[in-house]
Amino acid sequence: MIQSKAEVYEDLKTKKTFWDPKLEPYFQTPENPDYVVIKFLPQKIEYYSGMGMEVWER
Repeated sequence: MIQSKAEVYEDLKTKKTFWDPKLEPYFQTPENPDYVVIKFLPQKIEYYSGMGMEVWER
């Protein structure tokens, strides 16, 4: 399980920085208002290591 906060970036500079031509079938260009960049900031991650559960928290 991952708990996080998220930041949404809609500015053209950020969108162009992360743009990949493979996204063209979905968004055509980085100028498309439906295309945004989301930055996830994890707060807590629970995962299994061996036979036990581990927890990472910020």
